[in-house]
Amino acid sequence: MPPRVFISSLATEHKDLRLKIHNNFGDQVWVAEHTRPDLSQRRLTDLEIVDACADAIQQADYVVCIFADRRGSAIEVGGHLANATHFETEIFQAAVLKKDIRVLTTKNFTPDPALKELLNILRGNNAITKWSEELSDDDILKTIEKLVGNPGRHRFRKIITRFQEGFFDARGTPHKGGEILTTFFAGNHLVNPAVSPDLNIVKKIVHSLSEQENQHKKLSRVYIALREILARPLEEESLLAFRNELLGHWVSAASWYGLHGHIRSGALAAALSMAEVRAHMKAKHLHFDNAQVLAYPGGSIASALYSIARQVAGSRRTTLLQQAHQHIAHALNDPANKPENLIAIRGSVNRLRGALDEAVTDYKTVLHFRKINDAGFEKIGDAQSELGFGLIRQWQIPKGRDHILHGVQLMRKARPSGFLVRGLKKLAIAHLITGHPLKALDAFNEAKRVAHEAKMFDQVG
Repeated sequence: MPPRVFISSLATEHKDLRLKIHNNFGDQVWVAEHTRPDLSQRRLTDLEIVDACADAIQQADYVVCIFADRRGSAIEVGGHLANATHFETEIFQAAVLKKDIRVLTTKNFTPDPALKELLNILRGNNAITKWSEELSDDDILKTIEKLVGNPGRHRFRKIITRFQEGFFDARGTPHKGGEILTTFFAGNHLVNPAVSPDLNIVKKIVHSLSEQENQHKKLSRVYIALREILARPLEEESLLAFRNELLGHWVSAASWYGLHGHIRSGALAAALSMAEVRAHMKAKHLHFDNAQVLAYPGGSIASALYSIARQVAGSRRTTLLQQAHQHIAHALNDPANKPENLIAIRGSVNRLRGALDEAVTDYKTVLHFRKINDAGFEKIGDAQSELGFGLIRQWQIPKGRDHILHGVQLMRKARPSGFLVRGLKKLAIAHLITGHPLKALDAFNEAKRVAHEAKMFDQVG
């Protein structure tokens, strides 16, 4: 049975209270050292513990943070202590998932500066549902009892609220300039002169990302690495390349995971921040063997805008798609960018705005580029699938279905990915409209299984 309530990992100050919580509520409440004793017995690495807590947060309806003194134990990565703590990572995960977060503070609680700034950011995102202060242990137990007894009305909130139109802008006005969105990733709010970033931690986490297919767990790892970099000002030249690389990983994982909307931890915020970081790198005349490191990330920005546009309608959708087109055009003028990737995004933008002839032309161009460049099964298959779906939208249904089917067959030759999930969903639609409901169901179930296994919530449903 999944836990109803996740209790944050501030064990040192609350050992007796945490034991009482576990004894009173059992499996309905996750208390790490009691729910999973192996976590506290050092049988797992700290990153594996972070993963286990991420899974529990994913399942829970409520995340309860009990504060008494400090911000928690530092995470150890390869023998090095990270700037990020277990608690900090958990509360950030909960905010990313739009969980119902309850902050309970004991008497005389004063957060340290780093924790205070993090909590201010979360408050600015309206991430904390309720804050209760000056509580006794009995008060805390009663609060948790009420949460355990509440109906599970938040069960679907973690997915649905990410797509509500309220997230079109966090402050109720059209998005301008990106300065609000880049506060977390490109701002200096978490700078701490007393902290020296440990680049061994950053490098080890970056190396681990290629082996991690779970997008939620990728976000956890990238966050830990980013907290090393965010301790220093944005302008610090020696860290710009690391910040840029980590933001690229965040954009990718956040996109597949479904972190859309104008929220400061989302894909759009990270992509806009990446543009700002690259502008600083160019201003400092930094040079790299791979010119794409400095390229304008218009494709990432446009893709994030497109994903938001899919969830809204009317003038909001029109505005977002116009912005996406502008960023793609800007990126196409940068010779360091690969044009086929930008044209692929432009095809999807054109399709969503109803310009089907332009969309199909873009998809054909991308497929041609990828075939002559031998781009691999996944990329060629994805391009063929997108072309097929564009053809179906033009009512060239049998031809479109055959393209999608061939594209999926190619992608199955590569390892499971979000592109395969996307192709399978298109194949399900193609089978359905050509009168094969059982084949459609098989394709959709396969897509759902792959998406759930990799926590690609943007591709679920």
